[in-house]
Amino acid sequence: MIYLNAKKMIRGLFVFTLLSLLVLQACDDDQTKDDPTPSLEPGVEFTQPGTVTLNISTNWGTGPLQLIPTAYPTPGLDTVRVSEITYYLSHLTLTRKDGSKHLVPHHNLITYTPNQPFEFSLTNIPPGQYTQVEFTIGVDSVTNSTGLHEGDLDPSNGMYWSWATGYVFFRMTGRHAFDNKSFVFDIGGNANLMKSSFSLTQYALKGSQLQLNLVMNAAKVFAGPQVYSFATDPQQIHNAGAPGIAKLMPNIEAAFELNSINMQ
Repeated sequence: MIYLNAKKMIRGLFVFTLLSLLVLQACDDDQTKDDPTPSLEPGVEFTQPGTVTLNISTNWGTGPLQLIPTAYPTPGLDTVRVSEITYYLSHLTLTRKDGSKHLVPHHNLITYTPNQPFEFSLTNIPPGQYTQVEFTIGVDSVTNSTGLHEGDLDPSNGMYWSWATGYVFFRMTGRHAFDNKSFVFDIGGNANLMKSSFSLTQYALKGSQLQLNLVMNAAKVFAGPQVYSFATDPQQIHNAGAPGIAKLMPNIEAAFELNSINMQ
């Protein structure tokens, strides 16, 4: 009789444990169904027509760039003092996860002022999931070849070759210690348009207001990925066919870094 009661007790405990597990599983399933914050997909998602804001700081290495008289060493065994960095940043392009692209036509002229980041916004970004951002350094061939324009493209800004009919895409000037002379990099010409692109797949954000925090690292103009040295490379570039441009273009593209992003 005692044996039978023990057997019934064991069987009852087994049934109770099994029912408890089933109840806990059901609760977990309900929580999963009701979870208001499902995991986000890689990239940035605009949930409605929105805005992209670009905030651009200018550094030399890890610190803010200081203009003349501050001097910086370069891998080409030069010492340079920068007096000006001015360039066109244009045609932001966002790539969707299916590979299609959204182009925002614009031309923004950026002139570096020490310790003052440059910021501008682009509106009417369509809803969608985007995994890459790209922009152009320079002026597109149609705009570059159709005469004079207004606003940031006004020749009075000093970024137009009146003698060659076309815009200066990127300008960097200063002095160097190799022979204590000035240097000028004026890069233009339709064949010399530059681009920088950045993957967004390491982020998982959703909203309608995206801020891209960019850094233009001026040190990379002389060393990223090619070493530019005034001992062997041109000190003055004033036309689209100058031999030093082939070295400078990939360096300038690499000088732009995506530091961080925010989305609301």
